[in-house]
Amino acid sequence: MQEVLDLYERGQVDEAMSRLDAMQLGKLLDKTLQKKSFHEQGLEEATQDSVLLVSKIKSAVNLYQNSGEYEKAGENLKLLADRLNTVDDCWNYAYFCYKQNQFTEAETYYQRALALLKSQSDHESTNYQSQLSGLLNDLAILYSYTRRFTESEPLYQEALEIRRSLAQSNPQAYEPDIAVTLNNLAILYSYTQRFAESESLHKEVLEIRRRLAVYNPQAYEPDLASTLFNLAILYWKTRRFTESEPLYQEALEICRRLAHFNSQAYEPYVAMTLNGMASLLVDTQRFTEAEFLFKEALEIYRSLVQSNPQAYEPDVALTLYNLAYLYSDTRRFTEAEPLYKEALEIRRSLAQSNPQAYEPELASTQYNLGLLKLNMKQYADAIPYFEGALEIFKRGGTVNPAFQTQYEGSLYCLSLLYSETKNYPAAYTINKELLPILKVMYTENPVDYKSDYTGRLGSQSFCAIFMRQYQEAGQYAREAIAIDSTKHWIATNLAAALLFQGKYGEAEVIYRQYKSELKDSFLGDFKQFAEAGVIPKEREEDVERIKKILEE
Repeated sequence: MQEVLDLYERGQVDEAMSRLDAMQLGKLLDKTLQKKSFHEQGLEEATQDSVLLVSKIKSAVNLYQNSGEYEKAGENLKLLADRLNTVDDCWNYAYFCYKQNQFTEAETYYQRALALLKSQSDHESTNYQSQLSGLLNDLAILYSYTRRFTESEPLYQEALEIRRSLAQSNPQAYEPDIAVTLNNLAILYSYTQRFAESESLHKEVLEIRRRLAVYNPQAYEPDLASTLFNLAILYWKTRRFTESEPLYQEALEICRRLAHFNSQAYEPYVAMTLNGMASLLVDTQRFTEAEFLFKEALEIYRSLVQSNPQAYEPDVALTLYNLAYLYSDTRRFTEAEPLYKEALEIRRSLAQSNPQAYEPELASTQYNLGLLKLNMKQYADAIPYFEGALEIFKRGGTVNPAFQTQYEGSLYCLSLLYSETKNYPAAYTINKELLPILKVMYTENPVDYKSDYTGRLGSQSFCAIFMRQYQEAGQYAREAIAIDSTKHWIATNLAAALLFQGKYGEAEVIYRQYKSELKDSFLGDFKQFAEAGVIPKEREEDVERIKKILEE
């Protein structure tokens, strides 16, 4: 093993890795543990051998990770967790799986570590309490990252209570742990739109970490940068840009300084901060600066993903998405499209293995691709993207509040697109879901939503005719006209609905009233209705009479 380490230190990495593989440490550990279990005479020797081999395997794990061979590192960590079944070994493997986005496996081993810990008898000891709070905190991070917020919050609260208690007798040792859990809970509150609570906790964390960084900058500056970043995000989300920007700037300055001395450890944090800062610049219309930062972040993430795809593919996808959004927002559609599509493929792959964590991001990407195609007037191409997004938004029966706007936008865009492509049955179905939402929005804000609501009512009256729901079509049209009588085109739908119900006299009044203005629309509608076969047989003569009136 020493020879392997020496080779590695001299830069002979391939030879070191080859010799390390040839040692078959896992098989040796199994053999040694069997010897320990079944041969009493060799117990002392086997114990010494097992301790030595465990140490060697842990060294091997470090070498594999440093060399980017994460699969082999994971295999060895799992081996230790399964064979030794200790709290620490299960915990180490769970944390490794979490960092590799293997969330199901991570949860399994976090739970196993927690059960092993709770099976111990010394529940009142400081060591037990410290380990319990750490495990609860890490499991809560996993639940929070996979959007299981109701499961995450009580674990954070329990961990925080334990750590505050421990800090009473030893603040120097446990105050950093308090800051960790406060920080994580603050992030959860931000995700769940509880911004006032989130801000309060972030400020408490910032106060602690600024104080700690003064006494030990090398140890605590990374945590300080993280807190600055998280509070900057909160202010960005709540549109407090002037408060957000200096926090991003300070965080970026710290991360760049740290990365200068240890690029492998801190370049991911530089990229993350660049992403956040660039998003703020987009919102403040500083697009050139934002583009530059997004591209720098993307370059860093593309480099990192080469050695560790599982860990950094989500970050590549996020940065692609953000840069594509910038291009789309500045009408650079042809530059935006390939970036959105690359992000879509990555997120689709991630969502297959972990739908709970990545489907919302997949849906957002589909939604924005749909908008892009809509802006490019490629209507048929836009429809599948909106349909895919809508399916995810509605999955489980309820819409995540964070994606409510995109859900409503998908409904609205599909209503327009189905009508534009003359898929009236699909438009009719979508409008059934959309109109109650628009009615609430119109009731609460008539000025902003009058046009949208009446427009969709008019569209639904037209679609209802194709569904042979003539009375319903008339009701939709009357409601729209009552709200906005200037939309004369809706009168064409009301006239047809009345005519097909046999109310010729009422229909004729409308046809004559708008004859000079809407003659072509009336005749065009009759043609569509005839082609679709929705004119009742007994009303065909009435239609011909109306046509003659229109041609007079």
